[in-house]
Amino acid sequence: MTEKQKNDVLYVCSLIETIARKTKNHRQDVIRHFTKADIERQLRLAEVNHCLSFEQVSDELIEDLNIPEGILIPPQSAATRFLLQPPSECCTRGWCCPP
Repeated sequence: MTEKQKNDVLYVCSLIETIARKTKNHRQDVIRHFTKADIERQLRLAEVNHCLSFEQVSDELIEDLNIPEGILIPPQSAATRFLLQPPSECCTRGWCCPP
């Protein structure tokens, strides 16, 4: 694979990631809207699309491929998960929890 081809693949992957974030979908859900021909076309157009903004290219693809808005819930941090969990019996009795 040439350096140009690697750059084109990276561009298309980044474009898919951008679409997934904008539509609140998983990347795999976004990929399901692409046919093999669509991906090959994006690889061919990658060099030209580099000159355009990600916003413009991603908006056009979302519209052309009819990618719906998803319901992706952002992962919680470990601290948030800890605070949302009810305390265990040992913590409420003060047996094992650090101060």
